[in-house]
Amino acid sequence: MLSWATTTGAAVALEPEPGLRIATAAWVRPTVFHGAPEEIGALRAWVEKGRRRGLPFGRLRTLLVAGGELGGEESAFWKGRGVKLGRV
Repeated sequence: MLSWATTTGAAVALEPEPGLRIATAAWVRPTVFHGAPEEIGALRAWVEKGRRRGLPFGRLRTLLVAGGELGGEESAFWKGRGVKLGRV
């Protein structure tokens, strides 16, 4: 992620405490979210809890999944909101 951010000029918000990543992302309002399947599941729970129908944070466009794969239901949830999925 740091290499990508450096070459594209993107800003990166790094939160070392896993329990605070969703709250940090909500504050930063990213267009790209990078995380393990468990973190992406926590993001989905946050979206569902807030009953948001549109894009998370108002502008999330891409999820980059690290260290695993998303299940079919999880993938369908994000694709249904127009969010692209990628693997790193």
